[in-house]
Amino acid sequence: MKVIYAFIIVVFSFSKTQSQSLSVYAGNSGNFPLIKTFFYAKDAQGKQLVNLNETNISIKENGVLRKVVKVSCPPEGSPVILSSVLVMDISSSMKGGIPSKNIDIAKAAALTWIKELPSDGSECAVTSFDNKSYLNQDFTTDKQRLTDAVNLLSPSGGTNYDAGFIIGPCAALNIIKRAKYKHVIIFLTDGEGFVDQNRTLLEAASTNAEIYCVGVNLKLPSSLKNIAEVTKGAWFENANSPEKIEEIYRLILKLAQALPPCELIWETGISCEVNRQADILVDTPILETKFDYSVDEINLPKVKLSSTSVRFTDITPGNRDTASIIINAESDSVIITSITSSDTSFIIENTPAPEWRLNKGENKTFRIIFTPTDSLLSFAQIRLEGNLCDGAFLYAIGGFSGKRKQKAVLKILAPNGGEKFPVGDTTTLRWTGVLPADTVSLDYSTDNGSTWLSITKKATGLSYLWRIPPTPSNSCLFRAQQFRKRNADSLLFLNGHSKGINQGCFNNEGTQAITVSNDRTFIIWDAITGLSLSQHTITDNTAGFCVDWSSDGKKIAIGGNQGVGLYDASTFSYIQSVSGLPRSTYSCAFSDDGRYIVSTGGAQLDQIIVWGTDFNAVELPREHTGVINRLTVSRSSPKHITILSASQDRDARRTEVDITADITNPIQIVGSFVDLTSTDFCTAYVSNPSNPDTTCAIFNKTGQLRFFPSQSVLSLFAGLTSNDIAWSPDGKYIAVALQERLEIVDLAAGKVTRILDTVKASATSIRWDVYSSKVLATFDNSQALIWQINDQVDQQDVSDSLWEIVQPILASLKDVDFGKVAINTSRDSVVESILCISKNPLSSSLIDSAIIVNDPDNVFRIISSLPTGFSSVLPACQPMELGFSPKKFGFAVATLQLFSNGQMHEVSLIGNGFDLEISYPDVIDFEKVHIGAWKDSLLNPSTVNSSRTNLNISKTSVAGPDIKQFLITGGDTVVTLNYQQFAKLQLRFAPTVIGRTSSRVRIDFSREGIQPISRPPHQVFLYFVL
Repeated sequence: MKVIYAFIIVVFSFSKTQSQSLSVYAGNSGNFPLIKTFFYAKDAQGKQLVNLNETNISIKENGVLRKVVKVSCPPEGSPVILSSVLVMDISSSMKGGIPSKNIDIAKAAALTWIKELPSDGSECAVTSFDNKSYLNQDFTTDKQRLTDAVNLLSPSGGTNYDAGFIIGPCAALNIIKRAKYKHVIIFLTDGEGFVDQNRTLLEAASTNAEIYCVGVNLKLPSSLKNIAEVTKGAWFENANSPEKIEEIYRLILKLAQALPPCELIWETGISCEVNRQADILVDTPILETKFDYSVDEINLPKVKLSSTSVRFTDITPGNRDTASIIINAESDSVIITSITSSDTSFIIENTPAPEWRLNKGENKTFRIIFTPTDSLLSFAQIRLEGNLCDGAFLYAIGGFSGKRKQKAVLKILAPNGGEKFPVGDTTTLRWTGVLPADTVSLDYSTDNGSTWLSITKKATGLSYLWRIPPTPSNSCLFRAQQFRKRNADSLLFLNGHSKGINQGCFNNEGTQAITVSNDRTFIIWDAITGLSLSQHTITDNTAGFCVDWSSDGKKIAIGGNQGVGLYDASTFSYIQSVSGLPRSTYSCAFSDDGRYIVSTGGAQLDQIIVWGTDFNAVELPREHTGVINRLTVSRSSPKHITILSASQDRDARRTEVDITADITNPIQIVGSFVDLTSTDFCTAYVSNPSNPDTTCAIFNKTGQLRFFPSQSVLSLFAGLTSNDIAWSPDGKYIAVALQERLEIVDLAAGKVTRILDTVKASATSIRWDVYSSKVLATFDNSQALIWQINDQVDQQDVSDSLWEIVQPILASLKDVDFGKVAINTSRDSVVESILCISKNPLSSSLIDSAIIVNDPDNVFRIISSLPTGFSSVLPACQPMELGFSPKKFGFAVATLQLFSNGQMHEVSLIGNGFDLEISYPDVIDFEKVHIGAWKDSLLNPSTVNSSRTNLNISKTSVAGPDIKQFLITGGDTVVTLNYQQFAKLQLRFAPTVIGRTSSRVRIDFSREGIQPISRPPHQVFLYFVL
């Protein structure tokens, strides 16, 4: 029975004698660890070796000698005599290919076949096809004539599989009808084409033809694979070098000759390698080859665990808890030598002694015993050691969630700094410190953490396969966050002050909060539990009016009735005053880097004061005409600060200041601008943390949020009195502190989505935590609260350092114009530089795929095989073969979409269908003519003009493939034809060699007034054969 080889990977080598060879193919690991292959071995005379046994062959893998289990060769037989047809694609795309041109690979294949064809009477013919089929050489045993025919092949035209198989007198299944011996067709192509499978299979069956299909740099379409399999041939794809295709054609020759191969079985090693290479040696005569094969992953040593996540909840020190884990072998030959824990709080019981050996379906059980010594949350990786592939791990966590040991903290593993990822590629994001069953949210930043883009909100399993988006940057970070689910309107009341609280804020990690009060104290709060951690007296002030925590978490600024004081955030001790004069300060804020503090001041409390670590407080010139209620820092750098201020003069003002190196005049105002104004005083003016160029102000009793620069307005608080606002770090929400209640505005929805009126007092301030998960609000009745708005970030980690997303610079053609093409014909065109790459930071780049859209009549098609790679030598361009087959008169347009490196490029396709309005004979058959004689044929008419527009014939010539035996001896080779006029043509066939042949007459013409722009004259071909 014939074996169908679906994409046989052939690896080969040759000894010094040209005919001496060893070919191994069709590796099968279905009976792992036994590997079964087939091989042909030939001696120096080209004779197949069939007297080999296990002692004649040795096999090594990675230098390790393997056991040869079986060598079985069939009895010596006689090869079947063949009548073969080499069907060669000569479409325009055959000009392409890197590093070898596709036509050169195809010629190497055909020449190998001709050279290897035995001198036993086997005959061969060469045909070719583009839009039509041609007989380049009829059946012959003359290898030189066959070689000459192959060498003369030249690419042009389109790709029509039917022309190669069935349409026209020179189609392979028509040529082979006159064959003498076993009918064999080897069909070679490098592009997509249409084929009528049913008709092809019927005609193949009628002639008992065995068809082999080969793709040059092409993944074969299913139609060709099916034709090969049904006709008991074989198919091969992606042949990308002369060496590879030569061995494929040698193998096809063996299969076609019905010479059964030898069978070879050896025992491979138990390891985790999927792709393997065997060095195969035959001792007499000495033949060597390297054979690549793959092992199905199901055969690799693997186990399945009953659980990969074990959680021991609220186990107090001195107690213990136990969990049992079942190990089930998913393959044979599993070896487990030990089971280890990364944390001593988790003890492994019933471990291998000294090892467990398991075959598929067998199992073992071990226990994990959690014995905590304290209440801290502990985390451990439990690892199974042995010959297991991809590792075998489970994770255990135990204790109380409030405090964590270092190993029980969420930790980024990859990417963690220094990596470079190409756009459109995929990479695995990895983290640890939580259980595989735990859900984390993943984000990435392209601006060193200033803003974050979501990857996924729900990732589990400690890894996530991520397709790199088209956001190139060399300042990327990866963030993983684990959230604590919020309860509905979860509140923490902060009780501890004895007088009204004026302001509060969170620290940079959102784990602590601070409030300042008229009772001259500030309190540090646990932002998770709401418990007071410590209470301290405010130095140099009798009340606390404002407070801010630096972004690095190291400093705290507190303002009161005598100015602003700076405090150490670790000891909460007073460091120094940062105000020039002891005046009331109602608002204060750090710059982004913590180097500067801006605050309110001045005799009328209407000025801005800037203090820096390198200079004393500087009072800026008066711009407001009323008390400044609140100021914020919109953006800052070491040399510039943008300050937003809200004043009782009804203005929301933006002040731009530069920091100079002159210590006597360190601050220089660049500009001061009134961005927004209203009919009532402004209580707060803030910027969007995710986009500082967008700002928002609220005015006391107007009930409006006003935005700059858009000047848009949200009227949401009619009749209410506003005291403060805060914009969430993610840019999605604005929290509003009203005299009557707290409200949360969803900016995307443009409405209030949450209201809290629990506290019957006037809210004095409101601030977000860094995660946009909760707000801290203070009230004038000595109360404060933390309101959880979204799921709370329980823990997070960010890449240790920056990594890169890189993207090649690509440019495509804007349009491809097929010009005028006759209706119901086709024009295939190779566009040489449809997509070019000018800068490529990657090791390789591809056109991954392409589609045609907006083509209602389906008149355009992609012929080239994809994906296809760019050359490493820049700039590099990729050609693509496209086809246009108009079905009606007039223009047709469509869009070609090219996908490469995460980018999509669109190319307009344009074609113009027209009626030739010419009639001419399709086929002229000269029938049989004796060698040395000739036969003339007068075509009268040869061409008829059926259009009322003059037809100008500028040239008439023999176009081949046979240009020696066909001649034009007279007639109208250059002529102008009016309506209904016709031309005559005198043709001669003068054979010099025996056999059928074919050629074409090419007629170049144009019409008055419709000559295509930038194109040669139209062409038609009169097709004639013997």
